[in-house]
Amino acid sequence: WKTSVLFKVCDHVIERYDFDKEDRLKKIIIELSPSAIGKSLADTMNELGKKHENRGKSFWCLFVHEKVLAVYENLLEKNPEDENLQRNLGVSLNNVGRIYENLGEGEKALEYYMRSLEIMESLEKKEPGRTDWQSDLGVSLSNVGRIYESLGEGKKALEYYIRFMEIMESLVKKEPGRTDWQRDLGVSLNNVGRIHERLGEGEKALEYYMRDLEISESLVKKDPGRTDWQRDLGVSLGKVGGIYLSLGEGDKALEYYRRALEIRRLLVEKEPEVVDRYIGLAFALLDMSRVTEDEGMKREFVTEAYTITKSLVDSGVTHLQLVDLAKILSL
Repeated sequence: WKTSVLFKVCDHVIERYDFDKEDRLKKIIIELSPSAIGKSLADTMNELGKKHENRGKSFWCLFVHEKVLAVYENLLEKNPEDENLQRNLGVSLNNVGRIYENLGEGEKALEYYMRSLEIMESLEKKEPGRTDWQSDLGVSLSNVGRIYESLGEGKKALEYYIRFMEIMESLVKKEPGRTDWQRDLGVSLNNVGRIHERLGEGEKALEYYMRDLEISESLVKKDPGRTDWQRDLGVSLGKVGGIYLSLGEGDKALEYYRRALEIRRLLVEKEPEVVDRYIGLAFALLDMSRVTEDEGMKREFVTEAYTITKSLVDSGVTHLQLVDLAKILSL
């Protein structure tokens, strides 16, 4: 009966965004063994975990994703040759790794990401023609690369990012109409560009950023209502602006930063419940403060970024980028 109650509470929380039921849900989950949950309910719990990520509640989200991980491990013990379960386990490992990454625990995140990568590489080797598994492998490579980047190992990160990029280029060539793969190709180009930027290779970084920007603009034109694609475009514009600023072309940087800020404001209006939207807006405001010559405007941008950041910190949001913002603004 507890499994049935859990399913109903999960559905209630997700459908109505009713997070007053969190405590009740947590008590039920704690008492349930992984074997009692099953795949269907694990999938529902995954959705719940994603909702919590949007709210910046990383500790609760980690609790949910770790429980789901235990479910898939239990299912695989009974069916070790089931490739779909192996794939689900790989995705689950990525979910747990991502939360540890958001909490600033890079080394721990890397453990989960490497386990996921091992699974995805194994699946892709069994059936190299499975494009869905190639895509999953690309995601795992990107995750590992991002951790190495955060640990200051840029050249090691670049190896994983380039493998990710090569996979996505191959997939987009096979099915150029797949917008999800176009989007992932853009992400991979951004990753490679970012490493070249950190290595002081601005011109080379700009090449990758401009290719990413072209993809992001194309996707937004196809579906202007997709907030995730708008978010990607905001990131791309900010990256290009940053390179032009580093190359001493302030006017050009201002042009891209201004467009990025407009998008970030729009995203907060559209999705006020998503924490990432506020963090992105705060960074865009700080970017504008770096290129604005008017001292009054500069103060306004910094003050607004400070207000947003302080509000998130005071509300108990846990997010790695929020930590960076707080440091920049001396909070």
